[in-house]
Amino acid sequence: MRKFFIIFILIYIIGNISFAQDYPSVSEISYEGKYIKPDMVIDLRDESYINIKIEFNKIVYFNNEVSLKEIIKVFPKHLDYNPNLNYEDSYGIEKICLSISNIQSSEKIEVKLLSKYITDNNGLHLDGEYKNIPSDFSRTFYIFRNIPILRIFEPPNNFITFKSKVEIEGNIYPENSKLAINNLEIEKSFNGNFKQEISLFSGRNIIIFNYGMEDFSNRKELLIFRKEKNSEKVLNIIAGQQNSIKVPAEEFNVLKIYTFQGKHVGDIKNISNAEWDGLINGNYLKTGIYIYVIKNIKGEVLRTGRLKYLNEK
Repeated sequence: MRKFFIIFILIYIIGNISFAQDYPSVSEISYEGKYIKPDMVIDLRDESYINIKIEFNKIVYFNNEVSLKEIIKVFPKHLDYNPNLNYEDSYGIEKICLSISNIQSSEKIEVKLLSKYITDNNGLHLDGEYKNIPSDFSRTFYIFRNIPILRIFEPPNNFITFKSKVEIEGNIYPENSKLAINNLEIEKSFNGNFKQEISLFSGRNIIIFNYGMEDFSNRKELLIFRKEKNSEKVLNIIAGQQNSIKVPAEEFNVLKIYTFQGKHVGDIKNISNAEWDGLINGNYLKTGIYIYVIKNIKGEVLRTGRLKYLNEK
């Protein structure tokens, strides 16, 4: 009797288990037999088109009341593309051959399949995110033709931090391309990866990337915001007429002044009330354009730029 009772319970439990639905999904997206990973770079320097193949894990059905270009989308919009469906029985398909043309320059391309128009034989919609719920499928990759592909992995644009430094990680393709960050030429690994630590000043920081094949002909910007902690004091260095230089107080060590031609004029280490009056070694600067460099106690550059000084003494 006891064995029968246990078997009955097991049968009841098994009979009430809700098994996960087998949603249709994209099993592979490839180019010339190679799997296209997210954000992968494909070298097409001698071609202006690409043929890719999208395969599903099962036979799926497209809504024939909607045009294919409403179901399959390619961005940016100036590109031409033509989807070719490989039909099986009852208009079901297992793969799509997608031709993308009019690629005149290096591009970041996104291929998107809208799940609401794609179902399997049981009416389950496409699961593009592999979460057992209907969702669009999206894959982004890069095409290289003539302009190097610069990808910044970390930090993202509009990044907010309390730290005084940030490490920038990324990749440039081809790996022999030139790259400079804030006018500092960057060393890269054999595959084009790079890391570079950048000092930040309080507020808005624009990190400038210059890059190219033989020269620095292309430019990209990354915006980073450095917030001040409640305990952090900021020196607002007043230098001459209408010149203000902000720098974290606890990190300030020296303000170095150079002529516009690069000749060292002098150093200022003691700043009273966050104001410098233009006095160096007992003498006032002459009216003119100067270059300033602010360094911390480790000798690292916190900020540099041009300074217009007006001698009113």
